[in-house]
Amino acid sequence: MDTPDAQRTPTLTVYMGPPGAGKTTHARANRGGAHLLSADVMRRAPHAVDPAMLFHVLLARAQAHLIGGEDVVVDACNIHPVPRRAFLKVGRACRARTRLVVLYVSLQEALDVQTVRAYPVPRDRVVSYCRRFRSALRDARHEGWDEIEVVRRR
Repeated sequence: MDTPDAQRTPTLTVYMGPPGAGKTTHARANRGGAHLLSADVMRRAPHAVDPAMLFHVLLARAQAHLIGGEDVVVDACNIHPVPRRAFLKVGRACRARTRLVVLYVSLQEALDVQTVRAYPVPRDRVVSYCRRFRSALRDARHEGWDEIEVVRRR
């Protein structure tokens, strides 16, 4: 006999936004009991993940938790469509509900945040991510997410 938990559908929540948009703050405040997978934490952990393998490790860990029936939150920029779509594909394969949480912030706000961060992101990278953001959001709307939530900072 199936238990109610065995029939529960896990949720995969993937964050998207430029560095400094508030993804980590929002994810921590809204994750509930979900397992949080953070690209920043994995880059700086005592046993840091090789940057070339970071995406693959995040994807594999997300899949493992979803297979185990756990909700998962992925905290990373995900501006590029390849990782975003790969997370979506894993979520679908694990029969999870898929959510994309998009944090919108102006370029100036994203740059200002870098001045107070313990690990600031280089200016050229912030500028590049902010410039690609609108087209990334337009693309994401056609990828097949069950839900897309857009959060404007301030």
